[in-house]
Amino acid sequence: MVKPILLLLLLSSPVFAQGKREYRVVRVIDGDTVSICCFGKKPQTVRLLGINAPEATSKNIQPGGLEATAYLKALVEGRSVYVGNEPKARVDRFGRKLLYLWRAPDKVFLNLQLVEEGLARFEPRFRVRFKSALMGAESRARKAKKGVWSGGS
Repeated sequence: MVKPILLLLLLSSPVFAQGKREYRVVRVIDGDTVSICCFGKKPQTVRLLGINAPEATSKNIQPGGLEATAYLKALVEGRSVYVGNEPKARVDRFGRKLLYLWRAPDKVFLNLQLVEEGLARFEPRFRVRFKSALMGAESRARKAKKGVWSGGS
């Protein structure tokens, strides 16, 4: 579980302040990728920034991928989210926007929640504002042998 003081810092950060507009998650693609839309506009594919969940596509199902996808679906599919990004907005090589997501209205930080539950790993490839929180969550999940750290397949 995220420590209360850390959660307060995350929710009061400048990144979260960007998330005033709500978007609807129209589809969870896999454990770290969703499709969102706002005000009837064309849905956009979003990759959760700073994390990497096991794959769960029709071409590639990795151990833990189906669990991560099911967990994310239960958290947000059909629900509203707030988005946040880094100062330099990024797009990955597949054209997906790299964003932080918080579930509305309770502000559960989804990127962190997936790592905390062991359903995704911290992805150090990009410089991310929440590096310490994500690394801490991964360390706790690893110590608790949760999800991808359980040793099972």
